[in-house]
Amino acid sequence: ARRPGGLTAVLIHGLFADASAWVTTARALARAGVDAVAFDLPGHGRTTARATTPDAVAALLAEAIARTVAGPIHLVAHSYGAVVAVALAETHDLDIERVSLIAPAGLGREISAAFLGDMLAAEIDAGVAAALALLGKAAKTSPAFVSELRRRLAERRDELRAMVAAIAAADGQAADIAPALARLACPVRIVFGRDDAVIPWQHALAAPPSVALHLVPGAGHMPHWSDPALLERILAG
Repeated sequence: ARRPGGLTAVLIHGLFADASAWVTTARALARAGVDAVAFDLPGHGRTTARATTPDAVAALLAEAIARTVAGPIHLVAHSYGAVVAVALAETHDLDIERVSLIAPAGLGREISAAFLGDMLAAEIDAGVAAALALLGKAAKTSPAFVSELRRRLAERRDELRAMVAAIAAADGQAADIAPALARLACPVRIVFGRDDAVIPWQHALAAPPSVALHLVPGAGHMPHWSDPALLERILAG
């Protein structure tokens, strides 16, 4: 049950994932009395919506949120989703009370070229499995899951390549969310795994001083999978 006057958590996944990546997080938030809703971003999951830049994705997401969510919002975003979330918070008229970014892109140049390359190629199961292994110990790597993911990535390859190109160049990330974070009036927190092999956790140190930082020992690029109890306390607190 939702707490009276409580927030609704809007969960924004990262590249190559979909709304189902938030199942454990949504259940944890429900235990804390927080409603949660997750959407498939363009190029992912079951949606047929098309957009390849973070601003365009944010515009589509804003429309979906306005139709679905009433009351104050807690934006929770992972990786690429952080770039979308910051654009959403800064440029769209939504009642956003707080923002939580998990392993966010957009705070530094480095990003794993192996992860992006293997996911975008999606030519053999072994390549996708190698990319998933970079996410950390909590990554799903069963043969059936890997095979199905490779099929979905291959079907959306052109869209996904365009989405990656909008935030990253050959020499690393092109997106920079730090200036926008400094302009946000609502509380912002960042959660990074100290063993992140996709985006270095040290990027968190580029966030403005108003942003709260949570650095999780032993967690990789998916700290909300590897330590869901901790994330429940952080997000629901």
